Amino acid sequence: MENDTTQDQIECKGQMIPVIPSQWSDDDLEMEVAAALTPDEAMRNASQLMMLHQTMMQDPAMQEIYSTVQRHALFDHIFELVGVKNTQAFMMSPNSPEFQQMQMQKQVQMEQQTQEAMVANELNKQLMVAQATNLEMTGQAALQRVQVDQADKYFDNTLNEEELDHTKLVDLEKLAIEREKINAGG
Repeated sequence: MENDTTQDQIECKGQMIPVIPSQWSDDDLEMEVAAALTPDEAMRNASQLMMLHQTMMQDPAMQEIYSTVQRHALFDHIFELVGVKNTQAFMMSPNSPEFQQMQMQKQVQMEQQTQEAMVANELNKQLMVAQATNLEMTGQAALQRVQVDQADKYFDNTLNEEELDHTKLVDLEKLAIEREKINAGG
């Protein structure tokens, strides 16, 4: 730390941080190093972390506390264990402006979809009301047709009865006249 005058950058939680060892103080340093001694050990560690990731993704309670930032940090560590030092080519940092913009776009899309669903729902309601009104009007028209048909039949039947009564009366009168002719001539 005392003699190193170089400046380097490391990625920590998706952000590039400048590192100048000569500016570090002994009091501020609390470091923990987890090093794999062999490539096999590193791969085994990476596999264990992947299993932990899958377990956490399947547990609904853990999904609430296992956010994008934590997943990025985990995968950053897994990449490092398998020998990939720079993960920017493979995944976007959740703190980057691009990621924030992408999240905002997703939110806008979700709001648009929600709005479209609400409009479609309202149109469906209006369509159902219109169909119900149409069915009611069709039913009323059918009822009126039946009532008119019944009135026509009643009227026709009444006329037929009156006509029949008239025909009977005429026939009876004709018979009476014929009888009188027969009685008078005979």
